[in-house]
Amino acid sequence: MSGKHPSTIFTDQDAAMAGAIAYVLPNTSHRLCIWHIYVNAAKHLGHVIHKYPEKFLPEFKRCVYEDRSEDYFKKKWTELLNEYGLHDNSWMLNLYSLREKWAAVYRDSFTADMISTQRSKDFVENLVYQNSLASAIRFRRAENELEEDFRRERSRLIMSKTYLC
Repeated sequence: MSGKHPSTIFTDQDAAMAGAIAYVLPNTSHRLCIWHIYVNAAKHLGHVIHKYPEKFLPEFKRCVYEDRSEDYFKKKWTELLNEYGLHDNSWMLNLYSLREKWAAVYRDSFTADMISTQRSKDFVENLVYQNSLASAIRFRRAENELEEDFRRERSRLIMSKTYLC
């Protein structure tokens, strides 16, 4: 990246990765990938999701995406814990302790509207595709210009030969 550090990096909840990012890129915002959080929620909260299939995940997602205010986020989180009896769930407690890395209300750095490593992969692939397409178009235009220059020059040479004879 031309010697520039990224403003934001998304990873899963790997503690070693978090430590490495903090050490190597101290000015980079480390965010947690929402996709990985949902996968882990399915593992650690499967009993709740199974018991309330239509209700729990939409409420959980509202907490994740809530960006009105920190107080409102905390209120919704507490309601979620109360409604589903998750006050003592170690995974939820750990996730809440990391809230500044995943909750929308704490987003304070440029992310290009990305919230997931999956989406960033798609974003990068799309960017590469667009740049490749733009390069191909520029190349084709240059090729067309060269062909036109060649035709013009050939035409000029033929015309000048005709007049010389």
